[in-house]
Amino acid sequence: MVGVDKISMYPSGALSKTNFGSFYTLNAENVTALELDCIITWTFANDTISTLEGLGFPVIAYNPTSMSDTMRVIKSIGNATGKSGAADYLVDQMQQRIDAVTDKVAGMSPEEKVKAYFRLRSRKTTGPGCSSMNSYPRLEG
Repeated sequence: MVGVDKISMYPSGALSKTNFGSFYTLNAENVTALELDCIITWTFANDTISTLEGLGFPVIAYNPTSMSDTMRVIKSIGNATGKSGAADYLVDQMQQRIDAVTDKVAGMSPEEKVKAYFRLRSRKTTGPGCSSMNSYPRLEG
């Protein structure tokens, strides 16, 4: 990984990478300054994808909307970058954690289960009942 968008903070090394702007405001100069093997972005970044492909860059675009989609994306990126073993390991570790939580709450009634909501820094979320990557108003308190 040699570059990130302006809101990427993970992994910790992301902050020291070249900033390419965002998928809405691409910094094409920063992109073309590096010899990139591929660019990974969201499927809804249509203008950016067109710009990047017009500059001759191969673009891989995703929009996972579930945990299983996310795991498939991780494996796909692993395959595309020659890191399939690391991707498989990460997916296995994630699945083990999911299975441990699932096992732990299996005997609980719906009232006993903790309900949680996770919102990305960009105020977007996905999940059952949500259309993909909807924006929600800021939660106060």
